[in-house]
Amino acid sequence: MTVDHTLIVPVHNGSTFIHLFWHSLLPNTLDQSEIIVVDDGSREDIQRLVPRLPAALKPRVLRNDAAQGYAKAVNLALASARGEYIYLLNTDLILGSGALALLYKYLRSDSRIGIVGAKLLYPQTGKIQHFGLAFSPTRKFHIFTHMDPGHPLVSVPCEFQAVTFALCGIKRALVAEIGYLDGKYCNGCEDIDFCLLAGEHGYRNVVPPEVVSYHWESLSGDGARHVATLENEARFWSRWSGKIKIDIGSYVGRSLSFFLDAHPQLRALDFTVVNFSPGNDFEYIMAAMEPLFAHYDEFAIWDYSRASRNNGQIWLAMALPFDAVRAPRPFIFVVPEYPLLIGNHYWLSSRQQFCSHDVIVDHYGNVMRATEPIFLAHAARQKGPMDAS
Repeated sequence: MTVDHTLIVPVHNGSTFIHLFWHSLLPNTLDQSEIIVVDDGSREDIQRLVPRLPAALKPRVLRNDAAQGYAKAVNLALASARGEYIYLLNTDLILGSGALALLYKYLRSDSRIGIVGAKLLYPQTGKIQHFGLAFSPTRKFHIFTHMDPGHPLVSVPCEFQAVTFALCGIKRALVAEIGYLDGKYCNGCEDIDFCLLAGEHGYRNVVPPEVVSYHWESLSGDGARHVATLENEARFWSRWSGKIKIDIGSYVGRSLSFFLDAHPQLRALDFTVVNFSPGNDFEYIMAAMEPLFAHYDEFAIWDYSRASRNNGQIWLAMALPFDAVRAPRPFIFVVPEYPLLIGNHYWLSSRQQFCSHDVIVDHYGNVMRATEPIFLAHAARQKGPMDAS
C-alpha cells in the first residue's frame, strides 16, 4: 500500500484520557495513512488501550522497555515512517474536525513551510492553550494563552519561531535535511529546539487558525515526565541564547495596539504602572507601551515584582497600599498571566467608585480593562505554566 501520511502517537501510560483521543482521531484520518504507536516504557497495557481499527489503519506498535522520553520515542517512529507528511499527536488531545486534513493543506501549500502547528484550547475553559511561542532572553511563552479563541490576533495564519509538537505536521523532507529530534532532551524543549533548527535552515513554522483542537496539557504520561526540566532548560539556553529573536514585546505591542484602537480615549491618560512581573521581562512590556501612549514619559511605576501571593493568586487588597483603591490616577497592572488577578472581586468593585479606567496587561499578550466581567465574577483560575514545555 502506498503511504502518504504517517501518524506518530507516542504513549507513556495515560489511560484516563486516551479513549477521547482515539475517538477523535478516527474521523480525522487521511487516505493512504499509517499509524505508528510508540509505547515508551508504559506500566499500563498499551495494546489494550489501542481500539479496534479498520484493517487499513491497524497501527504498528513499537516499544521501549524503559521510558526514554518524548524525543527518543518519536525518533524511533521516524526511523520507520514511510509517509511524505508526518503528524505528531499527543494522546491528551481531542482533535477538532478536519484537523489533519488542514495540517496537510498547509504543509503542501508552500515549499518553505516545514512545520505546521495548531490552535490548541483548554478543554476546561475553551480559551487558548497554544497558538505559537514567543521569547524573552531567558524565558519562552505560549503566546496568547487564555485569550478568547475568536480574538482577531488568533484568527489569522501566523508565523512563529517555534510551535508545540503536541499536535503538528512536518514534512519528511525537513527531517531528511536536518535530522531527528535531539534525544538528549527528555520531555521538554525538544520540539522548540527542532523548530528553531528548521528556521535556521530556511523553513517556516506556521499556525493556521482553522486547525483547532483541545489539549489537556501535560497529561499524556505521568509526573515523572518533568524530572529532567532543569537539564532540558540548561541545554536549550546554552544552545540558543543569543540566537533567538526576542519577540515577546512585539506580540504584547500588537495586542496593546489592537486594544487601544478599541478604546482610544485611554491613549491620552496618565497611568501608574503596577508591576507584578517576576524576572526581567517587565522591560519588554514597558518598551511595547512606550509608542502607544501620549504621556508615557510621565507614567509612575510601582514595583511589586516580589509581592507575596496566596496560593498562587495576587490579592490586591493585601499587596497594595491600603489607600491605593482610592487613587484617582488609573493603573496598568502588569502580571505574568491575567488569571492571577481573578479573585479580586471586592477590591475591583470598590475601585470603580474612584476610577474605572484600570487596564491589565500580561506576558502572554492579553490586554483588557479591569472592569471586564471575568474580574467582577467569582471564577476559578485555569492552570497555565509561564514557560512552555
